[in-house]
Amino acid sequence: MTTQVHGVGLLVVAALSGLLVACSTSVQKVPVGAALVAPIDAGTKIIQFRKIADALPKGELVGKSRFGVLCIPGKPLAWRDGRVNVNDDEFAESFRQEVEKAKFATVVESGATLETAISPRAGFLVSGQVAGVSMDTCAPWSDFGNWRDARGGAYVKVQWQVYSTLQKKVVYETATEGSYQTDDSVSGGTTELMRSAFASATQNLLADAAFYRTIHGDKKGASAMAEPLRAMEAAKGASAVDEPRSAVFTVIAGMNRGSGFVVSADGYLITSEHTVRGYQLVKLKSATGRESLGFVIRRDEQSDVALVQLTERNASTLALRSSPAVLAGEDVYVMDVVARAPDIGIRKGAVGTQKDAVGPKWVRTSVPLAPLDAGAPFFDKTGKVVGVAVASAVDDPAQPTGGFVPISEVLARLALSFK
Repeated sequence: MTTQVHGVGLLVVAALSGLLVACSTSVQKVPVGAALVAPIDAGTKIIQFRKIADALPKGELVGKSRFGVLCIPGKPLAWRDGRVNVNDDEFAESFRQEVEKAKFATVVESGATLETAISPRAGFLVSGQVAGVSMDTCAPWSDFGNWRDARGGAYVKVQWQVYSTLQKKVVYETATEGSYQTDDSVSGGTTELMRSAFASATQNLLADAAFYRTIHGDKKGASAMAEPLRAMEAAKGASAVDEPRSAVFTVIAGMNRGSGFVVSADGYLITSEHTVRGYQLVKLKSATGRESLGFVIRRDEQSDVALVQLTERNASTLALRSSPAVLAGEDVYVMDVVARAPDIGIRKGAVGTQKDAVGPKWVRTSVPLAPLDAGAPFFDKTGKVVGVAVASAVDDPAQPTGGFVPISEVLARLALSFK
């Protein structure tokens, strides 16, 4: 009797072992690299996942499928056959989640199609192409009508392409692999296994030092001073403060509105950083009604100033007065850029004392400022720019006085000089 029980036990163990072997699934395993975390000023380099394309023809066999508690072999898995059918939104969401874990700035345009979804905020567009897939899955509860849950593994190879909206060309191409394996059934089955493998391939893209340098240069974990930028010499200046209106613009970034002004013939414009925060492409409208586009190329959040490169050239410019410094009591002027030309209003005030703000110093004036004045130029009586109106300088509405960051400090903050 004991011998019979022992024999039955061995048969059970053998059966269970055979069951485990039959249910085992495996795919090529790919190690995951450590993502290179973006620097603290990553918000200036916004990336957008553009699309995922297929290098695999629909219906190509990509792996094995099994079903039931015994994981009986079933119909082979075919790409995009209804069982392996991850859609573009799921790929995009996986990409966004992994990129944001690495502190990269991303943008998603909800409600837009792939053909129209390019965001004006995006500095880089990232596209992927599925070049290889391998899967081995089992739906163990299919005997009970549950085909949605599955376990097993998935492998994917993705060819990546990075397009710069500023340079208007592809600036980097590479390929990464990713895999995912689980012995536990997951909701979503083959779709979820494939999505997880794609997330792994995205992680390996984020671990790619060349990809990191393409987006962020050689910065490592903290903001670094930008390389000096030399622009064409500024204009000589107007003879009166109401003449430079063609060089002053309303800056439009999404729902944000502010002011800005052109400082060089090669199209560099200074504006407020908070107006363009989170945007790479902005719209510009001059007081004379002329419209243009510009790319945000430098930002300094501490002093609330930013530099925009206009898409047009030979724009009207303003002359700058970096020295001598303005003196207490000196008259200064701000132009109402939002007024309709030729009814351009000019507000006059006097320079007060220098105030220590958080970070850079700014100069208090008696000129009242409104939120739309942020980024506007302060002129002296000869029409030369002495400073940039800043949002932090706007006081209590009950005492509407404002101020500016001296133009010499603005140029230093943006690392901008003239040839």
